[in-house]
Amino acid sequence: MTFTLHPVTSKIVSTVSKVITQYYSSWDESKAKHYVLKAIREQELKHHQLLIHFCKLSVKERKELWMSIFKELTDFLPDKRLQRKVFKRCKENMEECMVGACEDAKEESSN
Repeated sequence: MTFTLHPVTSKIVSTVSKVITQYYSSWDESKAKHYVLKAIREQELKHHQLLIHFCKLSVKERKELWMSIFKELTDFLPDKRLQRKVFKRCKENMEECMVGACEDAKEESSN
């Protein structure tokens, strides 16, 4: 059984997992994606499926959601020093990822 991710979720998963694998050499992309998705799912449960409505959120709300996903993710990442590096890098990519994710979602819904 396969399931497809919402374009926003997919974009966030791929962006964050690429950053993780740059810093955690022992992690491959599928392991990173697994934990990113797990962190997102935890946040979706807490925020009642907010990622589906991600593009309708204000910039401030998007940032809050992004940060909450990342805080959830740090529970799974070892080594505080590397966590901070990943966090900083993801924070830098946040705006680009959010805009890209919403553009992908628009394209997919118009097809």
